[in-house]
Amino acid sequence: MVSYSVPNEIIAQICPYLCSHCQNPGVFPNSNTTEARTEKVTLARMCRSSKTLCAIAQPILFHYYACGNLARSVDTEFSDHYDSWNRESWDLEDDKLAVFIRSLITRPDLAACVESLQLKSSGVQDVCTPELMKILGDAARAIVFELPTGWSWDGWTGKYLEVWTDEVQPGRFNENRLDFHKWLMGVAIALTPRTESLMYMCEYLDELDWSWYADNKMALPALKTLALRGAQRSDYYLFQIQPFLAAAPNLQTLYALDCRGNAIASTLLLSFDYNDGDPWSEDLAVSKLRKLVLDELPSEGFEKLIERCVELEDLVYYFHFWYDCPDIVRALSRTDKRLKKLCYGFLPNPVPTGYESVLDDEDYETIPLVTSLRELTHLEELVIDQALLYRKSDTSTGTERLETLLPPSIQRVHFTYVYKTMYEDLMHLASVAPGSFPKLRSVTIGLVGPIPPERVEGIEHMKTVEPAFADVGVHVSWEENLMGPFLYTAIPGGTPGLDVTCVPSAPQPFP
Repeated sequence: MVSYSVPNEIIAQICPYLCSHCQNPGVFPNSNTTEARTEKVTLARMCRSSKTLCAIAQPILFHYYACGNLARSVDTEFSDHYDSWNRESWDLEDDKLAVFIRSLITRPDLAACVESLQLKSSGVQDVCTPELMKILGDAARAIVFELPTGWSWDGWTGKYLEVWTDEVQPGRFNENRLDFHKWLMGVAIALTPRTESLMYMCEYLDELDWSWYADNKMALPALKTLALRGAQRSDYYLFQIQPFLAAAPNLQTLYALDCRGNAIASTLLLSFDYNDGDPWSEDLAVSKLRKLVLDELPSEGFEKLIERCVELEDLVYYFHFWYDCPDIVRALSRTDKRLKKLCYGFLPNPVPTGYESVLDDEDYETIPLVTSLRELTHLEELVIDQALLYRKSDTSTGTERLETLLPPSIQRVHFTYVYKTMYEDLMHLASVAPGSFPKLRSVTIGLVGPIPPERVEGIEHMKTVEPAFADVGVHVSWEENLMGPFLYTAIPGGTPGLDVTCVPSAPQPFP
């Protein structure tokens, strides 16, 4: 029998093709999809096949850890009850986090290979042998982590609940299971200081309170991208993320979704008094952020946060209710005006009465329209809803609204949820583009789907602006914006395997 061997150099080139982290830079890897799991299994088998292959494949295998417990499906059908729409369905499973941490403890060289983490409480009982618990405990003490409540060298003991009969043996139930898994997540973060990107999903309100191991000085000097979001209808408060920010002095990109805390504790919002200072961001270390993606802060809290982000270059902000619409012009006027990209919009629920019905809300009539961004002298890309530029009763006939809106530095403009014609203003923009906007190269118009019959003629006429833009070197493209976008599509890799409506303007990979 003739044996064939593949040179190590070729194997070293093959392994990155089996790593989601390597193949999709700037996107959070996952363990939800079949493809990602198959790649992990293949690399693991290579590690077990020989010492030579293990030496090549194992560092790639440990490039990332992903818990795999993201939503399996999302209910996108409209319901009269807001809480029933976009409800995620979870099929939770053991995320093997304790075993992963054991590998990091026993092989520090592998801990140094980890570049990306995705963490969430699994909701599944963590069952650890006494031997594994001793390994975890010794490592925790070495990095000055307090042991969690209920710790016992002989295993977890406590009151046994019948609901867990199919998952653990009697006498081994950890009644502090959520605290323990949270502790495991903290240990995983502390043991991987070279982590560059981290997605952390909060399952209960005080999960980000790490005061119970306050003696530990966690450091994440390599962390550049942090994504935080709620899970299973649970949110967190923006001010609770300070432990992450303090540990990551080089953080550049922050996704802070569900940061209002109102999924399960909205009544607490009433107790915040701005006369006592800024309850949302006054203690947050955000001055070095380059990119910020967030949603649904009270308007005053949003404006104060933006004022603190003095080096911000890329801002994405979504709100879900018109009464939360901030004065974006006023907020940005207080910054150093370094902003290069701005995406700003309302995420409409999929109401059966159509998009225009959400504009009949009396709160919409009082929102501050965006009239001019010309002070943003570095702005290159703008993504904005038509409803934030024109009221429902406004017309664009003979106006220069788009000319007064845009700064000379603009290169790309994307109008989202366009429900009525803006033909005259677009034609005027095309006519002044060579002199007023010499860098403008792209205009994208996202039409609300479906288009009501009474609007079809005006929309079709608006499409005739293309030749006027083409004559001045500007490309015009069209797309459909559907109601009911799924918020977490704003995170690159945040919704693996889900068929859901994306937020307008697909998120770009993080740096």
